[in-house]
Amino acid sequence: MQNARTSQRTFGLTLLELLVAVVIVSVLLVLVYVGLVAYRRGADELHSKGMMNQISVAVLAYRTEYDEWPPLPSSNLNRNRGARDEWIGDPNMGASIHNNALFFTLRGIPKGPNENHAANSRRVIFFEGVQANLSWSGVPQNGFFDQGVNGSPPPPALESCLYDPWGHEYGIVMDTEGDDRIDLSGIYLDFANAPPLKSVGVFSVGKDGALGTNGDRVYRKGDLRADDTISWE
Repeated sequence: MQNARTSQRTFGLTLLELLVAVVIVSVLLVLVYVGLVAYRRGADELHSKGMMNQISVAVLAYRTEYDEWPPLPSSNLNRNRGARDEWIGDPNMGASIHNNALFFTLRGIPKGPNENHAANSRRVIFFEGVQANLSWSGVPQNGFFDQGVNGSPPPPALESCLYDPWGHEYGIVMDTEGDDRIDLSGIYLDFANAPPLKSVGVFSVGKDGALGTNGDRVYRKGDLRADDTISWE
């Protein structure tokens, strides 16, 4: 009888230890997952900032080469909305035109404003980039939308658009007004009255897909900032 009781107690303790072990492993897995998510977000932001720097350098290189900004078919559209400088990106967020209007020219592709190499007659390659990855739902991420699902062509309106790690077009503002500042009217309210001293500004709306937090178009509130990534800070 004594041996039976001892065996039962030992078995009971083993189950308790197993339960504790499961709880500990679960907590560790949660911590690892949280850490991976934070790492991934940090890596995506770092990649996005690096891409923004390359875009700015390419646009300025074009201006140095041709002594003018890359021409866009949407001239003055943003000015009609109250902004002085040209803003391209996602029209659903208020941009005048998709960013492929810029990248056709910078990549030396004879389409859009660069039809027959009209905007880049010297055929200089100012910008090179990788093809976008497609998410399970077919959303392009981290590159140029040069190919659709199963190798099909992308929608003509989106061909050669450059997308951030979260599947949104990079927004680009150029100082077409010539005052050495980028006018962010209609983009970020907290920069509208204090335009940054930049000739080119690039931004990404981040994972939430909206300008600012929940679309409030505010990048920074005190010590808090939206998940957007910007090139002028």
